[in-house]
Amino acid sequence: MAAVRIIDDLGVVVHEITADRLELAADLAARSMLRMYDALFVQLAIERKLPLLTADAKLCSAVDGTVGTELLRGVGPK
Repeated sequence: MAAVRIIDDLGVVVHEITADRLELAADLAARSMLRMYDALFVQLAIERKLPLLTADAKLCSAVDGTVGTELLRGVGPK
């Protein structure tokens, strides 16, 4: 339960994967050749009207023109 309290203290928001969101993400995954979990993050960014923050340059390129992106440099595996 301590982990749940820590996440709650951080203000992490969990977004439900609804049938509509899943369908839109699946279409996006097929059109942009994305992994489904990436497409779900992209779809959520679209819905929330927020840029997608990622360290994945290929993902940024794949969704260029679909959603705003911010490429995080210097993080992640080398």
